[in-house]
Amino acid sequence: EIRLSLVGSEMCIRDSASTTAFTLSNNASTNDVFVFYNGVAMRPTTDYSISGATLTFTFTPVNGSELMARYFI
Repeated sequence: EIRLSLVGSEMCIRDSASTTAFTLSNNASTNDVFVFYNGVAMRPTTDYSISGATLTFTFTPVNGSELMARYFI
């Protein structure tokens, strides 16, 4: 289970397959979102990118990870 929490709303993503892309509840841009992986801040464009409502990591989060995206809607 990989959990993706969004400020203002929360969703739990359960995926047994390795995935690098997650869907946000709203469209956003890479530099307008703070993304955390297991409590560690990620660097925009280096660690992740966002296109529309799709958050894509440059690495594959491991099973049991917690992802958090903070942004204003």
